[in-house]
Amino acid sequence: MMRAALIATDKEYASFARILPRLADVQWVGSHIQNECPSPAVSTDLLIDKADVVFVAGLPEKRFDCIAYALRRRKTVWAAAPLAATEAEYRKLAALAGEAGVVNHAAHVGRKSPAFTACLPEAERSRLIRVELFRPDKGDSMEVFMRQTFFPYLDRVLAVADSPVQKIQVKTFSLGGKTDSRLKVSLSFNSGMDAEFCVDRNARFPRERMFFQGRDFVREADFLEPGKVAPVRPLQSDMEDFCRSVCQASLSSVTFAESADVYAVFRQIEKQIRTNG
Repeated sequence: MMRAALIATDKEYASFARILPRLADVQWVGSHIQNECPSPAVSTDLLIDKADVVFVAGLPEKRFDCIAYALRRRKTVWAAAPLAATEAEYRKLAALAGEAGVVNHAAHVGRKSPAFTACLPEAERSRLIRVELFRPDKGDSMEVFMRQTFFPYLDRVLAVADSPVQKIQVKTFSLGGKTDSRLKVSLSFNSGMDAEFCVDRNARFPRERMFFQGRDFVREADFLEPGKVAPVRPLQSDMEDFCRSVCQASLSSVTFAESADVYAVFRQIEKQIRTNG
């Protein structure tokens, strides 16, 4: 029986509290709850010390310290992405996990979206993946949009391509008298697959579309209507897969090192957008 500790925000807690008691061979030994309001610093060290497995979600800016401490104590860690604020911190966590020799898993839950998994047969035969994202003119800031909307789609594309990125190109276009209203991000992979992200930065309402295109087919993945496919709880599925990896002492589906590679591509795209977009 594995002793598990949880670090989560007050808003996340309910979701984890429903899942943790259902996990096989897991005994929940305590939680540390974080919130957005400034409060006296409370150490999570004692909680981590009494656990075998640590589930780290919580405030993104506090994840690095919690994960790093757990790894230095040779604890098995599941952590919500993003794990850290910079690529250097990501690489540090990957190195600590390697030194500790423990099962480590970065939760890229979007990869387990039922609509996405239902399209995987077509996705893996694709030569081009096209993503269309519509950001309202008066919506979230571009930074928030990139993190909350663009990143999950990039993550899915990288999961399908499963090949090093050969080239990244960012272009902007003007439409309807609005300067730089359209953004196009093109990726070329060593495997020969290509991907393109077309972003309307002045849309009337938010919308997301993803297409898989092969020699003889085009398939749209409708992420807005997951009810069309078999119901799946992505977070619960991800945590269950992690626990199985721990029991089998095998690598989990997305290690910290692999998550760092995804984050590195994302940061390159962000940098090009700031320079060219």
